[in-house]
Amino acid sequence: ADSMLPVTRNQGHVILLTSTMQGEGKTFISANLAMSFANIGKRVLVIDGDLRKASLSKQLDGKGRKGLSTILLRKVEDPFSVIRTLPEHPGVDILYAGPQVPNPVTLLSLPEMEELIRLFKERYDAVIIDSPPYGILADTAILASHADISLYVIRSNRIDKRHIATVQQLAESGQLPNMGFVINAVDFKSSSYSYYGYGYHYGNTSKNNPS
Repeated sequence: ADSMLPVTRNQGHVILLTSTMQGEGKTFISANLAMSFANIGKRVLVIDGDLRKASLSKQLDGKGRKGLSTILLRKVEDPFSVIRTLPEHPGVDILYAGPQVPNPVTLLSLPEMEELIRLFKERYDAVIIDSPPYGILADTAILASHADISLYVIRSNRIDKRHIATVQQLAESGQLPNMGFVINAVDFKSSSYSYYGYGYHYGNTSKNNPS
């Protein structure tokens, strides 16, 4: 993903991950991407941007704890006070989704969200947003407006062919900026073993600039 990032000065980049549906490995890949950046000396913040499911927060025993929704509801004065460190992964911090709210779209649309991202970009080299599936909710479109690049996770052999045209339209319209694909759970078979992993596909998918 590093090669896709625009050149900037004195600020980090925002990387958004989304998918078509739940269960395609988006949260797993978000965590692995964060650790990859940390392993090369980058300081990383992972944001659980799914205020509804909070899958990443749940996996880290942080569901319902103070997080993104707490900040946007102005229940803390210092946004950095609710960010948690991951001692087992130096260089990686986590912002939980926060307590569940009835109006995620309204909350994410607040001007405070843009200011929050600006603050995070000043402190971190990479801000990774684990967002909801794009095809289900409007939340991800709002989060994507703050992203420098978008990674769309597709689980191999599970995507419904009817969704392919929609994904292509997203790439061409620019709704997901600087979009790349992550193909997850690829089955590399040989005569002696099978290995499941994931790989990246990059490319300019704009109609105006065909790859």
